[in-house]
Amino acid sequence: PEDATAIRADFETAYETIYGLNISDMDIQSVSWSVTVATKTEAPEPVRQTADADAPETIGQRELYDAAIGEILPSALYWRPDLPPGVTIMGPAVIAEDETSTVVPANFSAAINSLGYIVLTDEGADHAG
Repeated sequence: PEDATAIRADFETAYETIYGLNISDMDIQSVSWSVTVATKTEAPEPVRQTADADAPETIGQRELYDAAIGEILPSALYWRPDLPPGVTIMGPAVIAEDETSTVVPANFSAAINSLGYIVLTDEGADHAG
């Protein structure tokens, strides 16, 4: 009972702060809850150097608007599970998978690292100095 009284008082204080009024005879109802959980994790595996791998055949082609150059470009379509570590593809391209797609703009490359992550690199950027 003491907890219920304290929770009601905290609720009424927060409600009044947010909405500018207190309705003391109103029933309190919890509509949503949020839980944050944390645990210690192991350090991630470091990225290793991988041998170059050949890109698989494309599974199709899509037209993409490239905002950097203001043009619609024909773009190769790859299926993400088909791309092994060590493969690099040049944009414009799309890497499709069940949950999302990664757009590789013109002048970018997409490499699959040893952990299976896609690493995009701007090949047109000035890397001097």
